[in-house]
Formats: sequence, C-alpha cells, structure tokens
Amino acid sequence: NPWEAIDEFGADTIRMYLIASSQVWLPKRFDRRTIPEVAGGFFNTLRNTYEFFRRYADGVPGPAAEADSTLADRWIRSRLQATVDAVAAAWAGYDVTAGARAIMDFVVDDLSNWYVRTNRARFWAPDRDADPAAVAALREALVTVSRLLAPAAPFASDWLHRAIEGTSVHLAPFPASGRERDESLELAMDAVRRLASLGRAAREEARLKVRQPLRRMQVAVPAAVRGPSFDQLLSLLRAEVNVREIEVVLSDTSLVRLRAKANFRSLGRRFGKRTPEIAAACAGLSTDRKS
Repeated sequence: NPWEAIDEFGADTIRMYLIASSQVWLPKRFDRRTIPEVAGGFFNTLRNTYEFFRRYADGVPGPAAEADSTLADRWIRSRLQATVDAVAAAWAGYDVTAGARAIMDFVVDDLSNWYVRTNRARFWAPDRDADPAAVAALREALVTVSRLLAPAAPFASDWLHRAIEGTSVHLAPFPASGRERDESLELAMDAVRRLASLGRAAREEARLKVRQPLRRMQVAVPAAVRGPSFDQLLSLLRAEVNVREIEVVLSDTSLVRLRAKANFRSLGRRFGKRTPEIAAACAGLSTDRKS
C-alpha cells in the first residue's frame, strides 16, 4: 500500500528512493528496508547540515569581500557549481536518476562529511563568532541545493528554502549552469581527501590511533596535482592524519619496494623441469629491470 509507505517515510523520501535506486522506466523490486539506506540517510544529512547552519551561522552577516574566502570556501563553491552543471544536464536529458544521485553525493560527501566537518572550528569556537566567509559559503550551498532538489523533492526543498530565504523554492530561479569553476583546486582537494583516507587506513593497519601524532608522512602524487593549491592544502592533510610533517616525493619508487614472486603453477605449465631455475631468476629481479 503506497499510502502506508508514505505515512511511514514521507512522500519525498519515497520519491527520492524510487528515483535514485534505478532509472524510473526500469522495473524494480520495492523493499521498504532499503528506503532509509538509499534516501533516508540523505535527508537526515541534509537536515543535520541545516541544523548546524541554523545553530551556529544563522544571522551572521556575510563577508565584506570575496577575498575573505579560504581555499575550502572556494573549493565547496566549485564543487557546488560542478553539481549544478551535472544536475542541469541530467534534468534536461530526462535522466532523473543521475540528477538525484549528483545532489545526494554532493550533500553527503562534499558538503557534510568534508566541508562542514573540516571547517567546524570556523563556525563554532569558545568566545568567537562564526567566520562570515564560511557562513556565506554554507548558506549558498544549502540554498542552491534546495533549488536543485525542488523537482525531485518538492516538500523538503520548500521547507529548506523557506527556512533560509523566507520564500518558496518553487518561485525561485533554477541555478545557472556553465559558470566558472576552479578545477585545479578540485583536483588538489580530491588528492588530499584520497591521501587522508589512505593515511587513516595505514594507521588502522599498523594499529596506530589517530590521536597519536606521527613525525612524518611521505606521499607521492601525480604531476597534474602538484601546484600552489595542493601545497596550501597540506596543512589540512596534516591535521586529518595527525602528523607533524608531510614530505612530497617525486616518485613512489622510494616509498615502495617491489619483489618478484614466482607463480609455480603457471611456470610449471610453460617451463616444466626448468621451473625451479626460472623461479630463482624471478627472485633475483630488481625494480629497475623491465623484464
């Protein structure tokens, strides 16, 4: 009974679940247990992000100039514009699933789990007001998300837009696509996020708690990532993995030692009695040899 599901989860949650789980023209098996996972978590994240804004940022005036923005503010605005472009293209092409997923990924991964989390101190700190530049960036992101979301979740988007702007989202213009992005900054931040994830994984493997500071972390990144933006973001990476120093090396050859190990089953089929001899030759290979 669809009305029972709507009463339990809400119309917008059901709609986003149906849209985001697969293309609307494909048959799908309805499983109410997956609704909280697919759509419920997204709406909870969006609501919690707004509550964070309302508690710590509502009423704070905007920055006096764009120059007050940090790299993090510029990055979230660039990611926001990338999401606007993706959603506008998806909506125009009647690909509602791609549009919904782009919004959900931005809110959960970029806005909540990264921007708000890593900039929390700019919104709340003892005896200090919220940073106006951070407030302006978060406000812009939430308002834009509400307008992007309006075709797919008309009730939740209208609630969010009214809470921030005081007007209905369905009377507001749709965000414009094609505006300028800082793709080099996006690339640099993506590298930092990947390195932070790898650093935390390395800590877990070595059973080193994040609270334990480490002296140094060595990283190797593609040449396209290196630049002023990446260098300025290294302080964020140091804080994320709790190390005192980060050394960027030119090549990963100094970080990884490769060792050849013979696959006796494969070698046996090809070399027969010579397999031990070939295996010994494999063990003697060095990393600078091509074959």
